[in-house]
This record gives sequence, structure tokens and C-alpha cells, in this order.
Amino acid sequence: MPPAKMKKISLYLAIIFITCGSFLFSPCWDAYTIEGERSSCFALNNQMRVVICADTYNFIWLATEPSQLLKKNTYRQSRPLFVMAGRFVGLGVYYLSYPFHSKIDAFLKNNTSFLPQYYDYETNTGTYFFCFYIGFLIINVIILLICLLLFEKIVKALSGEWKNGTLLFSLILAVLLSHPVTKVFFWSVHQQLFNILTPLLSVYIGILILKKRAGTKKLFLISIGLGLLLLFYGNFLLALPVLVGCYLYAEKKNGTNRGYASLLYSLLFVILFFLPATIWILYLKSINVTIYNPELVEYRQFIWIVDRLKEHSFLYFFWRKTLAFLFSTGTLFVPMVLLIIFLLWKKISRQDVVYTNTSENVPGLARLVLFVLIETVIFFWLLGYYADRLTSSLAPLLMIIFALMMNRKKLGKPAIVFFILVLSGFFFYNIFVEPIYFSRSIFNS
Repeated sequence: MPPAKMKKISLYLAIIFITCGSFLFSPCWDAYTIEGERSSCFALNNQMRVVICADTYNFIWLATEPSQLLKKNTYRQSRPLFVMAGRFVGLGVYYLSYPFHSKIDAFLKNNTSFLPQYYDYETNTGTYFFCFYIGFLIINVIILLICLLLFEKIVKALSGEWKNGTLLFSLILAVLLSHPVTKVFFWSVHQQLFNILTPLLSVYIGILILKKRAGTKKLFLISIGLGLLLLFYGNFLLALPVLVGCYLYAEKKNGTNRGYASLLYSLLFVILFFLPATIWILYLKSINVTIYNPELVEYRQFIWIVDRLKEHSFLYFFWRKTLAFLFSTGTLFVPMVLLIIFLLWKKISRQDVVYTNTSENVPGLARLVLFVLIETVIFFWLLGYYADRLTSSLAPLLMIIFALMMNRKKLGKPAIVFFILVLSGFFFYNIFVEPIYFSRSIFNS
């Protein structure tokens, strides 16, 4: 690996560890709940504590007993690859940590309050279970590292090299990572960190198509890759319209539109995208198991539209769900305020608004972030199940817009100092203050 790239990854890992390590010093507010299950706040010492959501135990149990995924009505059956990734990394941690197993076991015996629900799902030893927990934490680190790398690539592609110093950019990344979703879920085993990754990946796929002009074969591979990610988390569905839409747009603008052939390729992208999920569903069917997806069966996500149309009550429930969606936007407070502060500063200081690079000359590139933003809003608006942790997928997009506006020109030293102070303030706000929410019940959904 080139030294420059290694240095960048080391910096991003440092940002991840500093930010997520700071969460251990955050006060525990009223126990956070996920789908009705209360999270636990464990005191590590007088100053440090960790919040672990209740789903942690179920995911680890499945990773230690993956055969449960092949049984009827298994709760996480629609997300098998996340469970299997945890199993693969967890086993690696277990065998590599073999010389330290006695110390880990002693730690768990001396800290009986740590992961108390483990005893409800006991399959081997506490050490075995704990190693799987560490394995899932490693996956969380990998997810966040990919997020930071994508964020930097997006900013570079849309506004050129960063012009305002490493410290300022690092603070933007730190504020992104200190978001309430990361605060609640980094030390837990859950898929909510994908809510940060999904919009960033969607934008980057659009860049690959519009700017880097990825070939058809590469797009086929991307389609399959996204289909595999769909078996990690359902929100990766957001990347499909970006893939197909950007492909058709690029074909038209580049003068390579082949009519029905382009439409056929688009259809193939869709088929390849859903192929891994289809294979998994058919495999379960072959062993007489109908896949259980609680998002559809219990929470009627998107299906509520058909339900209410049949009952002729769509408009009434659409209005109620619109209000619920609006009440789930509290965690967007910080990125929205950052955008307002920047716009006010720009107006007061009379800064120009001309980009210093030519990336906007690429057809569609300037509107790509806006497209993904609108798509994400519509997706979670019509979802039918509302929680701040889901709507927070908009936060990375707002932070991208903030970084792009800031990178339009090289700022003067007073401006850089001002924004360093602003970002530092919001970073500590995210760490030590209870997140803003408009509805406790929706926030805790």
C-alpha cells in the first residue's frame, strides 16, 4: 500500500477511535429503546460507560448458531450476510485470541453485569460469545472507515482537492461520525451504521458512472455487489435507482444511447441486483422455509400503501405518516445548523460562489447529491415505519453539501479558525448532550 494511502487510513482510523472512544464518556440518558426493547447502559468505571442495544444479543446468538437462519420465522432471516460476516470475523477473533482466553474469562466473571442477557442465549462459553461481540465491533470500524473514504472521494470528485487544511476536514469527518446513530450503535451489534454508508455509497456509484464512466461489465459487477449488500441491510435498495438512473442519463448525454439495448442493460442491472436475494429465498423454499421479513410482515413497510388503498383510507394515513416522518428528523439538527451557519457567514463576508474546479462540467454530476437526497427523503417518507435512526440517513448527505460549499475556494485564516471552533463545538455537543428529538416515541422506535 502506498505510504500516502496508509497515512490517510491511519488518520481516519484515529478519527474513528477518538470519536467512538469519546462515546464511552457520554452520559447515559433515559434508556434508549429499539422496536420496544430497552438498551442497557453499563458502567465500566466511575467515568466510562457503554450503551448496548438489546438486539446485540440476538445478532451474536445467530452468529454463534447460524443454523437458526434456516428455521421458520427467524427474526433476522432476511439479513443473513450480516450474521455470517459477524460469524467469520468472530471466529477469527476467537482463534487469534486463544492465548488470552483465560484473562477474558476472568474479566467476564468479575464483571457479571456485562452483557447479562448472554446467559439467555448460552451456547458455549462467555469467552466465545465475547469474541463474537468484538468481531462485530471490528465490522463497525470497517463500515465507518469505508464511510470516511467515500466521503473524501465524493468531495474530491465534486469540488476538487480539499483546500482548507487537514484539521478542518478531519473535524467535518468527526462531526459526521459523532452523529447520534453512531453514538448509540457503535458499541452495539446492529445494522444502523449502514444508514451512514448507504447514501454515501449511492453518491459514489453515481460518480463512477457519470464521471469515471464505468463500463457495462463493471456495472454488472456493481449490481451483483449491491445485491449482496441487500442481504446485509434493506436500505441498500436506495442504490438501485442511482445505478439505473445515472446509467440511462450518461447514455443519453454522452450520445451513446442505444435505445432498447440501454433499457435491456438497465433491466439486467435490476435482475442482477435482486439475484442474490432471490437465490436465498429459493434456497429457503427448497427446505420448506418461507423467508420471514419483519419489515414487511410486522411493520408493513411500503405495503401499508396497498393496505390503505384497499381500505379507502390512504389520504388520512398518508397525512399521519407524513407528520410522523417530520417528527423523526430531530437528529438532522446539527448538519442543518452547520449549513445555515455557513450560508450566513458567506452572506456576511460576501464570499464568491464560483467553484475553483471543472467537475461540474460533467453532465448530471452537479445534481447527483440532490437526486440522492430527494430519493432518500421519498424512501423514508413512504416507508411507513418511522424512527430518527432511519431518517438520519439524510445527515451524511447534508454534511457532504456543507463540505462542498466550504471547498468552493480556499478560506482565509480567520474563517478557518471560526469553522474549527464551530465544528469542535458541535462535536462535543454530539458527544456529551442528549440528541434532539421531536417525539420520544418515534426517537425510540
